Amino acid sequence: MHSRSEASATGGRRRPGQGLLRVASLLPIIGLLSVPALLGWRAGGPALAAEATRHVVYLPLLSPPISVMPPPRFSAPAGWVEAPFALTLGSPVSGASIRYTVDGSLPSPDHGSLYLTPLPIQTTQVVRAVAYKTGMQTSGVTTASYLFLDQVLRQSAEPDLDRFPPAWGRYTEGKRGGLPVPADYAMDPKVVDAPATAERILSDLRALPSISLVADPVDL
Repeated sequence: MHSRSEASATGGRRRPGQGLLRVASLLPIIGLLSVPALLGWRAGGPALAAEATRHVVYLPLLSPPISVMPPPRFSAPAGWVEAPFALTLGSPVSGASIRYTVDGSLPSPDHGSLYLTPLPIQTTQVVRAVAYKTGMQTSGVTTASYLFLDQVLRQSAEPDLDRFPPAWGRYTEGKRGGLPVPADYAMDPKVVDAPATAERILSDLRALPSISLVADPVDL
């Protein structure tokens, strides 16, 4: 390819017979590519060294993109549960591994149980899982809360100290100011067992718009 009227690297007009500008080399320099670019050359002659040093373009030295694992798939959607079932976790990527937790903590390739067989969901449970594979970036976390409403109605007021805080902050005023506020995780039996509400409380709970917020126990 030739052009008989292109501007030269030194700013002048090219004479007939001079060739098109070209890139001479790519030199990696500390994370950048040094490109002595747009070097003028004469037909049949060598590139001019002086022009090579005066016209340098720096480009980022980019690494190949890393594929990201898709998040694990759960066989059952989150929400209200009527009866126990087996939860299957899966990934569309062949050879992927999955780790999961049921204590609210974030799973990772180094934390959680390795998924091997379907998980029995027999009580109210929060399941979180990630998929990973060598050479790929770990997936995002898939989280699902499975709630047995009849169990929620009767859950204990006493917290599981391995998972939940024993106090909800401190009183800010009154005689108890500064003292811990004891945690109470139970539903009020005066509401659950009251004749006026007992028969319809489950359907009433299902009718309420609900959102599940899941946090690592250390963040509670």
